[in-house]
Amino acid sequence: MLEAIEEGGSWEHGARWAERMRRWAHRCERLLVLSPAQLERVERLLGIDRARCVVSPNGFDPEHFDRLDVDRDAVWRRVLVEQPRGWAPGEDEGSVGYDAGDVAETAGGPVLVCVGRFTHVKRLPLLIRAWAAAAPRFAEPASLVLVGGYPGEWEGEHPLEVVRSTGAPRVFLAGWHGHDELPELLSAADALVLASVREQFGSVLVEGMACGLPAIAVNRMGPALIVKPGDTGWLVEPDDLEGLADALVACVNDPVARRRAGRRALRDAHERFSWPAIADGVADLFDRVVAAHRPTVS
Repeated sequence: MLEAIEEGGSWEHGARWAERMRRWAHRCERLLVLSPAQLERVERLLGIDRARCVVSPNGFDPEHFDRLDVDRDAVWRRVLVEQPRGWAPGEDEGSVGYDAGDVAETAGGPVLVCVGRFTHVKRLPLLIRAWAAAAPRFAEPASLVLVGGYPGEWEGEHPLEVVRSTGAPRVFLAGWHGHDELPELLSAADALVLASVREQFGSVLVEGMACGLPAIAVNRMGPALIVKPGDTGWLVEPDDLEGLADALVACVNDPVARRRAGRRALRDAHERFSWPAIADGVADLFDRVVAAHRPTVS
């Protein structure tokens, strides 16, 4: 809603719609927001005291997202070699694939995965350049798998073009996969990285953590709420290529810390972001609001 008001308030229809949203918001007892980062925007855009807001994040289904026992080699061989869905600019889905030799090193080395569309805000070119800068410092060969990129849709530099221009080693385009496929892909990886600079929340982070992956993300907005640096992952500043490269090196080169962070991430995600845990908090909020308006009996 806040994004729509910011983007649509400058034209007549959008301005009328935004005013209706403001009136609706003022009639509410409480407003649920995804992260503390939205509190300032609620005050600025809606004119509502942040004290009336309750931070209630998005969640995940714990029966769907959890660590799965998968054959990693078989997963990546199928996704990247046997049934490729990666695509090059102007070409069809499946136009980018790999042979068994290309992906052989994913078998033994750590695999980092990034999930998302090829949009400017996701900063995939920055991530690939950071990977290229970090790779010479890796203690062992590591792979970066980009899951996503709706066929034919991209903004700015296409990731494949950046891979080719930088020579970034072992970066694979897996193409678009459905939400129901993510638990298997996440469980075949060792860490999740999201370089996006403007995530109101970051559902893929909690989904990855729920599958036992430590996260590398940007220290702003939703990801800053989700990832606990030094505990469940690493946080870097927005558009900081060197900082992102350092976090990649730290993740790849310290398998003990990476696995420990992954175990903590799994536990933390299920405790804070599973739908049952969030539902308990929202139900308690409803009870308190109703109790506050229940007539007293004299």
